[in-house]
Amino acid sequence: GLPLIKMGNLERGRIKLKKVEYLPVNEAYEKDHLLNDGDFLFNTRNSLDLVGKVSIWRGELKKSLYNSNILKISFIEKFVGSTTFMNYLFNSDLGLSLLRIIAKGTTNVAAIYYKELKALVFAMPPIKEQVKIANFLDNETAKNENLIQKAELAINLMQERRTALIFAAVTGKIDVRNWQPPAENPNNQEVAA
Repeated sequence: GLPLIKMGNLERGRIKLKKVEYLPVNEAYEKDHLLNDGDFLFNTRNSLDLVGKVSIWRGELKKSLYNSNILKISFIEKFVGSTTFMNYLFNSDLGLSLLRIIAKGTTNVAAIYYKELKALVFAMPPIKEQVKIANFLDNETAKNENLIQKAELAINLMQERRTALIFAAVTGKIDVRNWQPPAENPNNQEVAA
């Protein structure tokens, strides 16, 4: 069946596809719930910390649906020139604080209703500036994500080497019987033995 994007698939600003559920093969669905590239998705129900997560569907899967706890929002083109800008705005400290104010419910289950969401007011830059801001933030975010990926690869490599070193020591492939920790000087710098 078709993949079904649920509130757990929305992260702040992105879609995660680790746990995607599928509709049964012959189950009927509303065609309005099919996702299109660029759709702005808003999580209407969750815990107080997670309600109001937004993301943009970027065609991560060929054909997919969204469920009823997610609201697909369209903006008036006269005011909003970039759903990417709105994604950053809703995920900003200002956006998140406004969403928490209008959230109704408890810390376990909270909801943001369309009526309150529609009443939110933001000061909006001109459309050309929205696009420039969104492009700038996309570029900076991509740089940061690249650095994070490199750091994660380095961490994984160090963990593999640590595991290999422990294995070699335990199996006797390296002799550690006479090993002594290096002495430290007052400045916490190692001194050669």
